[in-house]
Amino acid sequence: MKNLVHAADMESSIPSRGVHGAVSRPWAIPAIASAWVSNAFRPSDIRARSRRIGVAVVALLTCALITDAAPAWADPDPLVDASTDAPAVVWVPSAPPATATSTDGWTIAVSANNESQTPAPPLAPAVPSLDYIVGGVFSGSLHAPDSGAAGVPSGTLEVGYQVQCFDGGMMADLKPNNARVEVVKQSFTGFNPTVVVTAFHVLPDCVGKAAIRSYAILTRLANSAASVASYYGVSVPVADEG
Repeated sequence: MKNLVHAADMESSIPSRGVHGAVSRPWAIPAIASAWVSNAFRPSDIRARSRRIGVAVVALLTCALITDAAPAWADPDPLVDASTDAPAVVWVPSAPPATATSTDGWTIAVSANNESQTPAPPLAPAVPSLDYIVGGVFSGSLHAPDSGAAGVPSGTLEVGYQVQCFDGGMMADLKPNNARVEVVKQSFTGFNPTVVVTAFHVLPDCVGKAAIRSYAILTRLANSAASVASYYGVSVPVADEG
C-alpha cells in the first residue's frame, strides 16, 4: 500500500499551480512516466485503481499541451496589409478602326473599345515613373469580295502597348526613348478574331514623364496575297509624381 499511497499523493510534489504548471518543469513528465511504468508490476487490484489515476493525469497533460499551442496557431501575420485600395479605373477613348484591302479583294479591319489606362504606383518606390494597368477589347473582321465562293480566312492578331519616355534629366540618356510591350500574338482561322485584355500591368522604364498607347496588328495570310491592318490607340501622357 505504500506504493499506492505514493502514486495517489504524487500531486503533492507538484507545484501549487497544478498539472498545467508542472509541464513546464523538466522533472515533471519523467516522474509521471516512471510512476506509470512501475504500476504495471503491481497486483491487479492496485493496478486498477492506479490506472484510473494515470489516465486522469495523461488527460490533464494533453489538455495543457493543446491549450499552450493554440495561441501560436492563432497569431496573425504582421506582414499582411490589406488596407491598400486599388486605383480607380481610367477609361480612355479609342481611335478609329484601321482597314486594309488586299490585291485579291479581301477587306480587313481592326478596332478597339472599352480601353483603360490606369496610372498606378510602381512596384519599386525608388523608381520615379508610373506604371499602368491597362485593358481593352480588340477586334478584327475579314470580308471577302465574293462571300459565296470564298474560303475561311486565317492569319494573326497581335495586341500590345507602346511606351514613349520624355525628358527626365541626365539619366534619361541612359534609357531607351521608345519601347513596345507585346501582350499576345495569336493565330486564328475565321472571320472575326478578338483579343480581350484585362488588368494587364505595363512597367515603363522611364526616368521622367511617359506616354502610353495601345496597338493591334491584324494580318491575313494567303497563298497569293496577304494584307495587314494596324490600329494605334490614343496616346495618354502622365507626369511623374516627382
